[in-house]
Amino acid sequence: MQTALMVNEKFGKITRTTRPIPQTADAGEIIVKIKAASINGMDWKIPKWGIIVYDYPTVLGYDVVGDVIAVGEGINKFSVGDKVLTVAVFSFGSCLPYPDFGGYQSYCKLKVDFPAKIPPTLTYDQASTFPIAFFAAYQAMYNTLPHGMGLTPLVPSGRDKYTNKPILIIGGGSYVGSFGIQFARLSGFSPVITTTSLKHADRPKGPGATHIIDRNTSPASLREQIVSILSSTTNQTLLAEGGLLEYVFDAISAPSTQSIAFDLVAAGERVNVGATTGFPDVPKNRECVKAVYDQFTKWIEDGLFVPSNVEVVPGGLDAVVDCLKRMENNEISTETKPVIHPSESS
Repeated sequence: MQTALMVNEKFGKITRTTRPIPQTADAGEIIVKIKAASINGMDWKIPKWGIIVYDYPTVLGYDVVGDVIAVGEGINKFSVGDKVLTVAVFSFGSCLPYPDFGGYQSYCKLKVDFPAKIPPTLTYDQASTFPIAFFAAYQAMYNTLPHGMGLTPLVPSGRDKYTNKPILIIGGGSYVGSFGIQFARLSGFSPVITTTSLKHADRPKGPGATHIIDRNTSPASLREQIVSILSSTTNQTLLAEGGLLEYVFDAISAPSTQSIAFDLVAAGERVNVGATTGFPDVPKNRECVKAVYDQFTKWIEDGLFVPSNVEVVPGGLDAVVDCLKRMENNEISTETKPVIHPSESS
């Protein structure tokens, strides 16, 4: 038996329970011993707001890293002993045995199409900062409209496709925004402008932002600063109807940031808006993100991406509920990813 954090019904509470360890990997599945799982704000929103999950009971936890201990019949992509990462829970509304697939436990099943092998350059903790934020950023930028911005995907041939085109990443210090900056750099965007807290201004520059603007600046001042940046770095003139930018990625998606994005993006007869989630095994996401899982290991080995900052929270699963309360109360900075080790649970 193993300890797990479960929600038994919609709008239910997070409860600690014991449940069986998965013993058999069926076709298309692997079983992983979880070494690290990062904590996401979504994990308090699901039970409180009744969103995302439609089949209960469910074990929460999505950013999962661990060692493969069993492989389903006919699978050649992974072997016992491989270190892998993934977004743990898949296929909303599919009646999958959700408790077997959740990340807040010591062992879970994974669908074989979406884990990626972890190169030795990443620790388990660092690797756990990637899955949902990394793949959400990729889908937001490269999935087809209206499920993303519709940019030419990096895989197979989108590198440097947008050379000398400017882009604004709203919330570049966030988990998703930080990876959005890194993707923008690989796509060739320049300048890469971002908004973030100036207390953490060095972090967005590391992944490739060229200009940083205080996230608390007024919309009018933000526009003025972007005009100044564009005038000094590009030959771009104002776009139709007073728009400044052809591409804006809002990694925060609050009403205030959405208003800013609409104000700055190129106006005219039509503005295309895309929205996405970080879950791969949803029909609208599946094809876009599968190629990225296949490419992930090489990208990390080549040093193209850096993980988020890590805060290892002691206590394992016992620490999750308190950490989620702190997230709900905005007491945890989005610049640092809290990570637990399920094996430390009492």
